[in-house]
Amino acid sequence: MKRFVLGLLVALSLAVPASAQTFLVTTTNTPAISSTQTTFALAAVTGLGAGAAIFVDRELMTVRSVSGLNVTVNRGQSGTVANSHTAGRTVILIPAAAVPTVISSVDPAPIAGVGGCSPTSYQYLPIINPTSGDVWLCRWVSNVRVWAATNDTLKTYGSLIVQ
Repeated sequence: MKRFVLGLLVALSLAVPASAQTFLVTTTNTPAISSTQTTFALAAVTGLGAGAAIFVDRELMTVRSVSGLNVTVNRGQSGTVANSHTAGRTVILIPAAAVPTVISSVDPAPIAGVGGCSPTSYQYLPIINPTSGDVWLCRWVSNVRVWAATNDTLKTYGSLIVQ
């Protein structure tokens, strides 16, 4: 009987679909970056290569190449503006495979009829809207999962108000 129960538990655990979710890695820029500079150093370059992207201070950049800790980029992508960035700013690293799902010109919407959000519905988080500069996370607020922008812009979805 114990073998039967053990076998059943193993079979059920294998039958449950697995869904992997990846939270994007952050790093910092080591020296300051001028508004015209296209090659600069980062503290880490995990997952970056040609076709990847980085997001810092509301600017989206696409990566052309990586050499050591130096990245060469196209500045001011998707309607963002190439700005100067002081040393030590938080930089979100977006691998090439994540770019189509992470970069969105519209903010994420709550689940139809339910509100809130389900982080397991997304392979990569956060969602970045370069148009508004919002970086969206699905987090718990008052026992409900809601989309919350990490910059201080107030967002309202029906009766859900998140900051």
